Amino acid sequence: MKKTSVALCLLLYCCGAHAQSAALVTQSKLHVAPKHQSKVITELDQGNQVDVLTRKRAWYQIKPLTEQAKGWVKMLNVRLVGVAKREGELGVASVLDSFTGRTSTESTGIRGFDEENFRNASANPDAVNQLNAFVPKAASLNRFVKSGQLAKAGEHK
Repeated sequence: MKKTSVALCLLLYCCGAHAQSAALVTQSKLHVAPKHQSKVITELDQGNQVDVLTRKRAWYQIKPLTEQAKGWVKMLNVRLVGVAKREGELGVASVLDSFTGRTSTESTGIRGFDEENFRNASANPDAVNQLNAFVPKAASLNRFVKSGQLAKAGEHK
């Protein structure tokens, strides 16, 4: 019996059959599919505890601990508990792999922005010109500096 239990645990570990604990940071719609246009199963309250099952672009498939249904919510509505995850990684296997050096590190500038988004991206010169023309007001900058407890250039805290 003990050998069977150990074998089952190793099988689950190797196959990635584990979820990542998380909590919702805002009220969230639970969708049938990872698309805004998909049917909404239910609406979940902020603070609900969930298990994250998988990721698809800017969406997590979750299983709320208080619900029977599983579905999809926007990634930005979810705060993972514990170790930060890389795309496609969930659970103990990922953590152990990161300690042994068997995984590489990838980073993305925008959470949920994937390779397909980069391939389909197009330039927007008007938006770039608008950004380049933006000049914040001095009062706004001073409030920002104070709120972040920052020092102005040349000053030391």
